[in-house]
Amino acid sequence: MTEPSFLDDERIVFGDLEIFLLHGNDTDRLVARDDVYFMAKSRPYVEGYAQVKAAMSRSSWAAGTQNVLEVGVYRGGSAPFLHRFFEARRLVCIDNRTPVTPLERYRDLTGDVLRTHYGIDQGDAESLRRIIEADFTGPVDLVVDDASHFYELSKATFEAVFPYLRPGGAYVLEDWTWSHGADAQRPDHYWWDQPALSTLVFEFLAAYAASTGLFETIGFSPGMMWVTKGWRDVRGGRFRLDDHLNLRGRQFVTL
Repeated sequence: MTEPSFLDDERIVFGDLEIFLLHGNDTDRLVARDDVYFMAKSRPYVEGYAQVKAAMSRSSWAAGTQNVLEVGVYRGGSAPFLHRFFEARRLVCIDNRTPVTPLERYRDLTGDVLRTHYGIDQGDAESLRRIIEADFTGPVDLVVDDASHFYELSKATFEAVFPYLRPGGAYVLEDWTWSHGADAQRPDHYWWDQPALSTLVFEFLAAYAASTGLFETIGFSPGMMWVTKGWRDVRGGRFRLDDHLNLRGRQFVTL
């Protein structure tokens, strides 16, 4: 079963697999439990991934989603979702923390489909490249960045990983809107000193507008956005997003 059923706004099921969603005051209770699958995504995020799947199917290079890379696993519930929803044959999960019990339990159920790597910083480009080259036997079809939500780290991840994405494959950036929320306008906000992640999204828009073949499409849904890869081959060497922005020699402003 690849399409989830909503039991309500806080639970989805794939056959015998139940995943709890981000929902109001229950979040702290669910995060503390190791006996359930929980992902910090609300119903609009699940519906957003349906849009991602549709965008990939409409691509000029439409193909199946065999290889999926998830950067940032939190409590591990999103991995089972990505595995079932996209029918992944290989799912590689990377996080900078210690092993997550629910995710490891699911890994044991999948045989060799799911591989996990902990203690890896998302800004460590060499480690990301090493893992991708070791764990995937072909190009990556889908990348999900749900890690730090910081601009510099997220850009470093993109520049390291994007060359491995196949044409028509999707790169998803979650929670890019955080700096524009009402609570983030206060100097006591916990990420006040961090540049806005939306800066990276604006750079994606500039690269898309430049029509250099880097992106085929770009899309948005509440809380998340994605690009699908275009025809330009950026493998080999070291890929830099700045080389594809065509800014007339001007500086891009970091928010």
